[in-house]
Amino acid sequence: MAYMFLLSLLITLAGLHAAHAVDYEVTNNAGSSAGAARFNNDIGADYSKQTLISAADFIWEVFQQSSDTRIERA
Repeated sequence: MAYMFLLSLLITLAGLHAAHAVDYEVTNNAGSSAGAARFNNDIGADYSKQTLISAADFIWEVFQQSSDTRIERA
């Protein structure tokens, strides 16, 4: 089960085109729910943003792309 999640995550992240040219923005749209409070207190926007950047960099490394010059624009 964990392998399916990891595979899904990698496939999703691989779909991010031009990862180095992406400006990440984290928004908590959960309002004042318990989940929103937990996100803000335990995880936070800064950590989430850094995780997105690290994951995208990992995908670039896996597919051995050092720049976005070889990426076709959609």
